[in-house]
Amino acid sequence: MQKILYITLILLSLSTVAFSQNDRLYTMFVFNKLQYNAAYAGSADALNVGAHYRHQWQGLDGAPRTITAFAHAPIAGGRSGIGLSLISDEIGIFQSTYTKLDYAYRISFKNGHKLSVGINAQVDFTRFDWSKADLIDNVDVAIPFGERSSSNFNIGTGLYYSGENFYVGASVPNLLRNTITSEAYSGFSDLNDLRAYYLMGGVIFKISQKVHFRPSLLVTYVKNAPKEVDFNLSFLFLESFWIGGSYRLNESADAFVQFPLTQQLKVAVGVDYALTELNSFTKGSFEVMVEYLFKYENEKVNNIRFF
Repeated sequence: MQKILYITLILLSLSTVAFSQNDRLYTMFVFNKLQYNAAYAGSADALNVGAHYRHQWQGLDGAPRTITAFAHAPIAGGRSGIGLSLISDEIGIFQSTYTKLDYAYRISFKNGHKLSVGINAQVDFTRFDWSKADLIDNVDVAIPFGERSSSNFNIGTGLYYSGENFYVGASVPNLLRNTITSEAYSGFSDLNDLRAYYLMGGVIFKISQKVHFRPSLLVTYVKNAPKEVDFNLSFLFLESFWIGGSYRLNESADAFVQFPLTQQLKVAVGVDYALTELNSFTKGSFEVMVEYLFKYENEKVNNIRFF
């Protein structure tokens, strides 16, 4: 049974790895919008650094794992923002690393709203190790062996419009359709990056002095792929403690909590419950995220952020 599951996962990876370079999955996307939209860079109004770990489909051999380290900050008196992300992504026989740079130009309006226009550049390196595959037919000449690697460059863009109580954004993190495999892998060299389009939005409602309510939405569109929609509802208690849940359309039900260790250091934990047939083979997915928001001297920076 394990062999069958492993081979199934390999086949899934071959069909979905084309999306992985565009469509890394984060249940707690509300805390890590920089990975979806370059225009978010600098929106925290202070240097923001963090790390995000996701283990998907626990219990399956070769299941996806993603580690993300990021930092972003405003520059030029808040008129611009810059960001850097380092990402390690593993699924089956594929291991990828990404370095992503973000730049955002921010336009402020008299009503306090801001419009950010962002661009990003990304370099990725993907390694394929077929020695990890548990093969049924070891003499199939159509199956490649050994290790190969491939590297690519991509660019993207995004828009992010926000006010004190809302945000909306649209982005295309990867505009180029680069091949993700080496031509040394006969039969797989026609796999391409598929361009992913993201639409996000959220609003905050004040229920009482101690409770706020925040519905959020993330829509992902990839041509010829199933639509992906994440609905998120969360509550903020005492302006410091977040608790919420998400529904990923036809895929999973999720829950998460974020709590402060100090005023500036926050930890978040999230879990997924699969709503598909995978639920029979996996213990679910989980995420852990840590972020630290710096204060600048002689500047009034509000560390209580809704978005």
